[in-house]
Amino acid sequence: MDNILKFISQGSIIIILSFFSLLSIVNQDVKILIYLVFLLFAYGITWGIAIIRPNNTIDQSLLSQCTLGMINFFPYLQPSLQSMFLSYTFVYTFLPMFYLTSINYGAISIFGLTYLINSLYNINTGCNNIIGVIMGTMIGSVTAILAFYLLKTQDLENLMYFSDDNKAEKCKIVNNNFKCEIVSKTA
Repeated sequence: MDNILKFISQGSIIIILSFFSLLSIVNQDVKILIYLVFLLFAYGITWGIAIIRPNNTIDQSLLSQCTLGMINFFPYLQPSLQSMFLSYTFVYTFLPMFYLTSINYGAISIFGLTYLINSLYNINTGCNNIIGVIMGTMIGSVTAILAFYLLKTQDLENLMYFSDDNKAEKCKIVNNNFKCEIVSKTA
């Protein structure tokens, strides 16, 4: 059971990034680039705060519990990079669903549960403490909110994940020609 929680906690970030990357490739869009620009912004803020905080080290005996195999994708820091990433992803995908389309409860449940498992695992194993998790969550959430409102105010909602599901193409035959129009599913 501990290995499953460790894999979900440590491996979920790689899986989510791979999913969003493949989704953008298949759909031939640039949503992953927009997602990554704001994620890198949050990453920079997190590292900046981590650099100025004292005692930002981990007990070496815990290192094997806090990494996935030999790879340490997100080193121990306060604020938590993992919490920042997962909260950013949760909020970044939830806001377009909530304000622009219908909510995909499956996706939101997976992202929320992954965040919860990651946070509890890192706190219980000593990979991070509650302050680091809360700080990472705040940085990720605030960055995602800023990203959403920045894109929304610039009418660039179509560059966010889960934002363009409210439009459908309605076609009919008129005088032996197809006539199509974009209509809102909610209308």
